[in-house]
Amino acid sequence: LKAGLSKSLKEVSDVSLPLCWKGQKVFKSVSEVKNDFKSLFLNFGKNSVMEIPPENYLIVTKYGNVCLGILDGTAAKQTFNIIGGINSYTQYPVSKIRISGIL
Repeated sequence: LKAGLSKSLKEVSDVSLPLCWKGQKVFKSVSEVKNDFKSLFLNFGKNSVMEIPPENYLIVTKYGNVCLGILDGTAAKQTFNIIGGINSYTQYPVSKIRISGIL
């Protein structure tokens, strides 16, 4: 993820989430930075691939930074991870994949 980022983004500390970046100006929405990030792909076996576009895994904080919206559930003693942005989230262990969203 980090290797493909635009040079205009700088990693910063943000209390909202563990991994965040700031730009040359304050971000108001993910649409302003979605072209600076690539889609993520989760592979589940040989023929099952789930594409997650940037607008579904990035979150803009109240401080105007863009953050990775992927959280390791084990850090909070949970048995699942959460991947999500404003429009959707995915909660999984692989054996019980559930995808939800708000339109």
